[in-house]
Amino acid sequence: MAEDSKSPLPSGQQWGEGDPARPLYVPAEVKQQADTRAGAESRSLTTVIREGFTLYRHGHLEPVKPQRAPAGSVGGSKALPPTSVRIPPVEWALILERCTVDKQRLGFLVNPSRIATQFLRDVYLAAPPTGAVPAEDAAPNRSVYIPDAVKSRAGRKVKDEGRTLAAVIREAFTLYRYGHLEPTHTLRAAAGTADPDSGPLSTTIRVPTVEWTQITQRCAVDSERLGFGVNPSRIAAQFLAEVYLDAEELDAPAEE
Repeated sequence: MAEDSKSPLPSGQQWGEGDPARPLYVPAEVKQQADTRAGAESRSLTTVIREGFTLYRHGHLEPVKPQRAPAGSVGGSKALPPTSVRIPPVEWALILERCTVDKQRLGFLVNPSRIATQFLRDVYLAAPPTGAVPAEDAAPNRSVYIPDAVKSRAGRKVKDEGRTLAAVIREAFTLYRYGHLEPTHTLRAAAGTADPDSGPLSTTIRVPTVEWTQITQRCAVDSERLGFGVNPSRIAAQFLAEVYLDAEELDAPAEE
């Protein structure tokens, strides 16, 4: 069974679980192709669309003027049932704010439906297929180890925003997978490289197999390229400390 953003999990760490549903209108041909590919990857279409919004919110998806209005919107070719995507209020507000700024800057309508459509058509479907993933391996729990100082600060911030720490870490992994987060050597020895029993407590996060494979493969390449250990825990800790927490730095350089 593919990952379902609406299915409750005991850990409460599902991406989008409990967030308000946002209706989006995506042209039928784009939606069908993307849904088919996501299903083969044992992911949901909503999970893939959230990736697009993550890239957009962080400034890595430049809107382009469509040749025609997205289906289902005013002026679209035909009305379609909306695709419902669960997104927390703090993220949705940032998306709408950026759409407003881009509309004024670019001189054409920019809205969430157009962003979702552009990402699916020009990024997700334009990339080579990743291959099928068995449904039973859809989204296992993964453990990442975050330094206590970073984890506690990030935990307070996500609570204020009404989000989960796992959802924010998924943002980090999305940016990393798409090449928009360069590993740095500014943290202490990557959390999780030592015995977890003697280090920070693990944070459990559900990550689809297709995404986790891309993350670990990229980590292996970056470790060889950069000359220091790169792993999912380091990526998560770096994003939390240097991006999410307003570019705050830990008090010591990395040590291997």
